Amino acid sequence: NFPGAMMAVSANGTSNAILWCAERPAGGPGVLHAYDAADLTKQLYSGALTDALAKFTIPTVANGKVYVGALSRLAVFGLVP
Repeated sequence: NFPGAMMAVSANGTSNAILWCAERPAGGPGVLHAYDAADLTKQLYSGALTDALAKFTIPTVANGKVYVGALSRLAVFGLVP
């Protein structure tokens, strides 16, 4: 296990910023959290990965999806059409 979380920020231009945090709690798989970047007390999303988070994985945001590297697969988070 490793302490802390790896973070990335996404935004729509200069508004609606989201702080994405990938963490690996002790004894569990990885978890992706999303927070309102203007008010970090507001959690927008929290979802578990099905596999352990790869060490030093930074969430990557592209084309409306968030990509997180796990030990044996790439987890993709986004809206389902």
